[in-house]
Amino acid sequence: VLHQLNLNIQSLDTKVTNAPLSGDPLFNLFIKAELEDASSVSDVKAEVEKTAKKMDIDLQCING
Repeated sequence: VLHQLNLNIQSLDTKVTNAPLSGDPLFNLFIKAELEDASSVSDVKAEVEKTAKKMDIDLQCING
């Protein structure tokens, strides 16, 4: 999806944390990306959120 949206990944980091109540392991992925063309941030965010929903992934997008 990121390639199709012409995003340039600037940094990628992962870590595993424990869920607050159950203690189950949670995989965390942090990506900092830059738009390569005139795509709007809201269009990119909508497409990534749609993919996350299909994969049952909690997603948080931060602009800036």
